[in-house]
Amino acid sequence: MTESNAKDHSLLENRDDHKEKADNVGKQTLSGNKNNDKLLASSIQGKLRQESPLPDQTCIYRVPHKLFRHNEEAFVPSLVSIGPYHHGEKKLQAMEEMKLWYLRSLIERIPNQNPSLETFVSTIRSMEQFCRDCYDEKFDDLSSDRFVEMMVVDGCFIIELFRRHNLGTGTTIQF
Repeated sequence: MTESNAKDHSLLENRDDHKEKADNVGKQTLSGNKNNDKLLASSIQGKLRQESPLPDQTCIYRVPHKLFRHNEEAFVPSLVSIGPYHHGEKKLQAMEEMKLWYLRSLIERIPNQNPSLETFVSTIRSMEQFCRDCYDEKFDDLSSDRFVEMMVVDGCFIIELFRRHNLGTGTTIQF
């Protein structure tokens, strides 16, 4: 055998030897993992939470940044804010007066003022934590009174807006 052939033969043997060792290591790893599957599964099971990290009623989320940055105008209100995400922004303040006017219109149409504005406030206050838990953020900067007021004003605004819009269609909403 020439020296060149000997080197080639040696390289082929080394390659085959490495391949066989790699195959055996893979088999050992796979069979070794099988013995530990129960332990690993048990470890993972211990990390699983029984309850969601978010309250069950969380259903209102801020738009993810990846979507937001592609088309900010689609996700930033330009006329009216509903709910806490953009509440209090200066550029939306003009509509706050309109929302209060719609609230007044709604209340004035209620016969005998029953339910009253006080009833709306106390009802929303009794549901405040539930309402807050619907959002994926805490809004700790909004006091209880400000949050309840926002929910009453915004909610009644939406009801009155829908009522007024439906008047033109011949369909009326009875209160």
